Amino acid sequence: MNVVSFPCSHCGVRLDGPHGSVVECRFCHARVVARAPAAAAPTSTSTGNAAVDAAVEEIMARIPPEKRTAEAREQAIAYALTVVAGALQGGGAARTDGAGRSDAPRRPPPTPVATGPDPAQLEDTVVAVSPSLGPVVLSKRAPLGAPPRLLAFDLRREQPLWEAFEGQPWVAALSASSFRVHRDTVYVANRAALVALDLASGRQRWVAQLSDAVARTPEERGVERRLVVEDAYPPGQPGVVLVKCVDHTLAAFDRDSGRPLHTRTFGEGRSDFEVRAIPNASVALVTYGAPYTRCDRIDPAQPRSLSTHGGDADGDWSTSLGACSLLGRSVVTRVESFGPDADQEGVLVFDAITGRRHFFEEVEELSEEVTPAATPSAVLFATEDERSIWVGPRGRRIPSPVAGSSLKAFLVAGPTVFALLAKRGSGRRRIVGLDAATLAMRFDCGEVGTEPDDVTARAMVTDGHTVVYVASPTDDADACELVAVDAAAGFRLWSRRVGTYLAHSIDSGYVVARSRDALVVLTLREGQEVGAHR
Repeated sequence: MNVVSFPCSHCGVRLDGPHGSVVECRFCHARVVARAPAAAAPTSTSTGNAAVDAAVEEIMARIPPEKRTAEAREQAIAYALTVVAGALQGGGAARTDGAGRSDAPRRPPPTPVATGPDPAQLEDTVVAVSPSLGPVVLSKRAPLGAPPRLLAFDLRREQPLWEAFEGQPWVAALSASSFRVHRDTVYVANRAALVALDLASGRQRWVAQLSDAVARTPEERGVERRLVVEDAYPPGQPGVVLVKCVDHTLAAFDRDSGRPLHTRTFGEGRSDFEVRAIPNASVALVTYGAPYTRCDRIDPAQPRSLSTHGGDADGDWSTSLGACSLLGRSVVTRVESFGPDADQEGVLVFDAITGRRHFFEEVEELSEEVTPAATPSAVLFATEDERSIWVGPRGRRIPSPVAGSSLKAFLVAGPTVFALLAKRGSGRRRIVGLDAATLAMRFDCGEVGTEPDDVTARAMVTDGHTVVYVASPTDDADACELVAVDAAAGFRLWSRRVGTYLAHSIDSGYVVARSRDALVVLTLREGQEVGAHR
């Protein structure tokens, strides 16, 4: 008996079996015909069966051109042949008529793990970065016209991890904003239901029913949309996840079991709200209210707030100036109608975990467009005309680091405050690094072009050691690039063309970049491509 070793045509695992027999894959459980290695296979591209040849061509059309190798075709042939596996398993050969039709018994084809993400689903695909697995692509896939299912694909190893929700029609409606990943858990929304899956295995951990559909974050270029599912608890201990629904309710569930804990609303008349977790602190921040803004500190496990800021002795916070920025563990916000007599305007800073007020300082004419920043010793705001930096407490104003330029964004990274500037008149932008203690110029990263002109606050991202920003050297929105610099010294580490830029982020030592034509994962310090979905 001639025993051959061959790869599973569906998931790539090496299998052994007698040539011509049907073997069940121990990994994906697909039934595969054992075939000799590609080198011993016939060189003809035809199998002699019109139906099998048509299936092979359909499979090959789904594979990117650069991966249409002889081995890939052999795997495609092996998959197509499983349609007639019943005849082979019985020891006989399937006969065909002149049109290539087989007399083998009709049986449903296997439902294998897909070979990779479908390029046609790029817009609906996301990348989750696991500390143990690295980057994992989550994408819907419908192999050979079968019902869609959710595929998890290991980018580093270029092999599938698992499939879920096979044959469930709602999977077809999944988009990139239908997911949220926290550490080793994937949360998937299906209308008014939330499903929690294990990222490594695809095992379903729990399903929770909600009062309405899960809310998504707002659309904003530079940021990936996602589910509003927040986890403020440290790993390795019991925790609670918070889920915002589109009916403006906030639901809490046990992180491990999915057991419902409580549901609540905020403000009068079920006000809309924004919820943000303080990582590993077991505290979340909720801002809400109209026409005046409030800010509640909450313990996700409890149905009542720890404290409310705004109102009573705080006076009223106006909606137009009440946007709270969570910077580290500090809440920084502009307020007006503040104080016992509701007649003060200025900057309020308090600790998000303890609720203790750091300071309030009266100041006027601060920018409503530029997000503030916080260093260990100071808070920075752009002034209303964007020509100066207001530094508090004990407010002082310093001019823009580059004469004739307006302030557009701040980013604190290690010992440096990065400032995105735009030259007044031309709009050409540049990035400079300021000393976080003195705000003196440390280095100049140079001009970064005028595009994308609708990305400011998210133009720069950091992990504290490296800053990655988007630039357009030729001022062409379709020829953007990402540039990485060292946060302390400012020297350039790498640059990478991305085309029409949409978003980028840093996660666990990787850069995830989305453009109109690709979703690419790069190593943070080297800029080397780990994998891509195009």
